Amino acid sequence: MGSANLRCFQAPGEVLTDAICNLWRIFEDGLCLKGNATEVGVTKAILLVTKGRIGPAFDSSVKAALNVYVRDCKTYIKVLGEIASELAGFEARELTTLDGLAEQAGRPADVGRAVDMVLGPRQREQREI
Repeated sequence: MGSANLRCFQAPGEVLTDAICNLWRIFEDGLCLKGNATEVGVTKAILLVTKGRIGPAFDSSVKAALNVYVRDCKTYIKVLGEIASELAGFEARELTTLDGLAEQAGRPADVGRAVDMVLGPRQREQREI
């Protein structure tokens, strides 16, 4: 996967798609002692092993914010593509990068982790206030 990040999913090549699907299978089958890992565990593991380049992790907060349900590698790649496209539009419109904004805010994070932070529980808590 090299230096692939969330932005690469606007038009992922076969090598990237295969690599993500292989990671998905490894984590789905190997994270839990009994049974398979859920999409939350698998996507969190991918976020972690890519050091925040590919994300977000699809926990309940992220799923609710995006109104999506990731059930397998195919839907994961599709949703990452949709997020990457929205991200590209935002960054072009604002003339900045999301990871750059995270760094300016004193919370340096690669792009996948930055998206995870935007969509995660902190965002939900702020909306409730």
